[in-house]
Amino acid sequence: MPDKLQYNPQELLLRVAAGDEQAFHQLVLRYSEKVFFHAFHFLKTWHAAEETTQDIFLRIWQKREKLSAVEDWDKYLFIVS
Repeated sequence: MPDKLQYNPQELLLRVAAGDEQAFHQLVLRYSEKVFFHAFHFLKTWHAAEETTQDIFLRIWQKREKLSAVEDWDKYLFIVS
């Protein structure tokens, strides 16, 4: 079943920071491909890029309460990646 929730990036971050798992799922769906290809560019292997992408989103979830302070999601995601 496709995720029908649609939030702007800042609202999405606030919802994830509050522990909203559906919002986190949407965040992963929206940005995992971007993170994957960024990781793949550096790591050069599909498997390592997949694992790194999973690790990045796991860390984002684990430190989700800090997301409410993020002002520029694209820059944050680039740095975390």
